[in-house]
Amino acid sequence: MTMKTTASTRLKLLDLALCQAPHTPLLLDQLYKTSINEQSYTIAMKHFQNSLYQDANRGDLYRYFTLCRLSNQWDSLPYQIERAFCQSSATHNLPLWNTALSIKAYIDHYMKRTFTTSTSQLFNIKRDIYSEHIALNPSMNQDIISTLQRSTTRHYEPKGQSTRKGDVIGFKWSDTETLSQLHSMIHTHLKRYMRRLQQHHPMMNHSSSAQSSHPWAISFTNGEHQISHIHPEGYISGIYYLINSHTKHSAGHLIMGSAPRDFIPVWDTHTITPTEGMLVLFPSYYFHSTTPTDQHQKRLSIAFDYYLK
Repeated sequence: MTMKTTASTRLKLLDLALCQAPHTPLLLDQLYKTSINEQSYTIAMKHFQNSLYQDANRGDLYRYFTLCRLSNQWDSLPYQIERAFCQSSATHNLPLWNTALSIKAYIDHYMKRTFTTSTSQLFNIKRDIYSEHIALNPSMNQDIISTLQRSTTRHYEPKGQSTRKGDVIGFKWSDTETLSQLHSMIHTHLKRYMRRLQQHHPMMNHSSSAQSSHPWAISFTNGEHQISHIHPEGYISGIYYLINSHTKHSAGHLIMGSAPRDFIPVWDTHTITPTEGMLVLFPSYYFHSTTPTDQHQKRLSIAFDYYLK
């Protein structure tokens, strides 16, 4: 039996199992992974759509969106997004609302899909991008750098992520006192930023407090960079720059609003030249990427997401 036949049989068995036990999370997870690996999406789309009809769920919604994107079949997704907004508002399910907003912005603005509420008001660089400097003293900065450089949770160009050739480093804010202090400083800026959004943003006006997810650090040098991506399960995302020894004017910039290669850009991008100590906050649905670093450049930054409680 060939590998292709084995994969086809596995998909059929999962299809049968889900027909007998619909919406089973473990089976849906196995079906999703098998479909992605085999680039065969029809069966998975059927079951994830059925699962969403039963009960909108942010994990299922994002996976269904991924299947739609990979298969280029978008017809039912706008309805599922609107349904997720209605359900999340009725049940105060803010994580689902976050995911629905990110996907709504993604497909409406870049794919020109039609929704009952236009997303044209969701993109305003001046309103939405927050950039300030955090004044860490040199010893604190060096302590954080040393902690991250010693980390054993380091992955080079992790599969399925946006990092190209760089290292992604895992850590927790609670790992050291200096990291905890930096987290507290960032949170002060976050509250200021959220107040601004609550006053001026048409949809990001929740009064709920925000909760930080696990952060991660990214180390770049010599042509390493990040391709365009969003953080679909976040509400607000941010970057803090620890090291930025740029030598070329165009190297290592943060590009806000950069569409993926397979999309036609329909609005202007905004370029940010990072400096050491810079904090950048933005809505998680904004596409962003970086230009490649040059051969003499080193960059170490901390990235993070905030979710609504």
